[in-house]
Amino acid sequence: MSLEAVYRNGHNLELPVDDHTGLFDIPVLMPVQLPERMRWEAFSGAKGVEDRERTGIHFFLDDYMFLRVWNDPARYAQMLRCFGAVMTPDFSLYTDYPRAVQIYNHWRKHQLGAYWQRLGMTVIPTICWSDHD
Repeated sequence: MSLEAVYRNGHNLELPVDDHTGLFDIPVLMPVQLPERMRWEAFSGAKGVEDRERTGIHFFLDDYMFLRVWNDPARYAQMLRCFGAVMTPDFSLYTDYPRAVQIYNHWRKHQLGAYWQRLGMTVIPTICWSDHD
């Protein structure tokens, strides 16, 4: 893919995702079974993890700390695939964000998660919401 195409896309629409559902075409995440014993580490500390097969990575951090995973998905998928499991990125859904941004952030979480699952990674969907709607 050309550099121009990467900058034009920016939404990772080229990621191979198999199934979408609902009004907003949210990518579907398949259920998974976790190993019994799993240690969890924040994405910001992933480089320092030694026992990666027994460690899961989470993204319960400020968005700027993991935005690079969205900006360069293939590179970070290679880095993350050696871990026992990965949670979907927890993009913010603040109540003062426009509804469209909240939906987009939910879609981005599932877009990366479905892509990672397609690569054979164990992906745990995170659950988040902003208000009763």
